[in-house]
Amino acid sequence: MPISRPVLLALLAALLAVATFYAASGSQRASSEPERASFAPQPEPAPEASKPQAPAPQRGASKQQPAARENAKAEQAGADRREARRERAQRGERAAERRRAQRAPAPLPPELRVDGLPRPVARALAAKRTIVLFFRQGAVDDAATAAALAGARGVKGVAVFSASIERLARYSAVISGLGVAQAPAIAIVGRDRQAQLVEGFVDAGTLRQLVMDAR
Repeated sequence: MPISRPVLLALLAALLAVATFYAASGSQRASSEPERASFAPQPEPAPEASKPQAPAPQRGASKQQPAARENAKAEQAGADRREARRERAQRGERAAERRRAQRAPAPLPPELRVDGLPRPVARALAAKRTIVLFFRQGAVDDAATAAALAGARGVKGVAVFSASIERLARYSAVISGLGVAQAPAIAIVGRDRQAQLVEGFVDAGTLRQLVMDAR
């Protein structure tokens, strides 16, 4: 049975009213519910590593540092100068020791040593030289006799020595048998160790001849 037009219009109007009702009620429920914000939890930022802070510059530090460096340089320079002076002194001492060692006479071998005899005389004796010993006591004749000895000093192979009469005992090894009793006195010891004595003043010519004979 076909539906009449007025009935169809009434049904459509009822459906439209029902749809409107549901639409209005749905919007009311949506507006009455509180909005919920959905968000994902954000990761917390990692704490930054603490950086060491440079110490705050002190007042006057910029002025003190150059002064400290200059003082350190001055102290080092002074130490270097002292070290250089010490090294020069040590080198000088070593050089002086070498010079003394070069000038020092070589020691006599044991078989040529004479007990108590001065070393220069012992060396001349060991070298087979003619020895002239002049003993003085400070009298007037000493100066004249000493002048006469000048001629004997230039003779080859002759060694001349002078000593005080008070030290006569030191030469006893070569003049013990002469019996020296006064000064000035001259003892001439030949290469054969034979000795002769001249007491009192003697002139240069006579003394030179005696020395030449004793050679």
